[in-house]
Amino acid sequence: AVVSTQSTGADCHGLTMESDEYTLRSGSELVDSVGSTSFIPEECPGPHVCTWEKVADKKFKGTLTKTNLSMDKAKAACQERAGCVGITCKSAKKCAPVRSQKSKNSRKFDSYKMTCPQ
Repeated sequence: AVVSTQSTGADCHGLTMESDEYTLRSGSELVDSVGSTSFIPEECPGPHVCTWEKVADKKFKGTLTKTNLSMDKAKAACQERAGCVGITCKSAKKCAPVRSQKSKNSRKFDSYKMTCPQ
């Protein structure tokens, strides 16, 4: 699930979950409709933060998109896509999300393993 951080922590006045996506809400923005679940302020989670570990000189296999995303965009795409386990990059401007951490040695590529809290 993805958390959209419109407000966090003490500023959070509720949360709405729709289609496996969480949106923090404030004030009277809480949504209660078919396909959504809202939570009271005390139940608001912290932001969903993933960590990235560099794996130098390795190219992860199973790219999910073309290798033409910036590193930040590839990381964001990976966090939003089910089955993505990391990114592989030829340069900071040529990265792609991947579905496998199986790799091959490559001096032209570095890969980044994603770890997210459950």
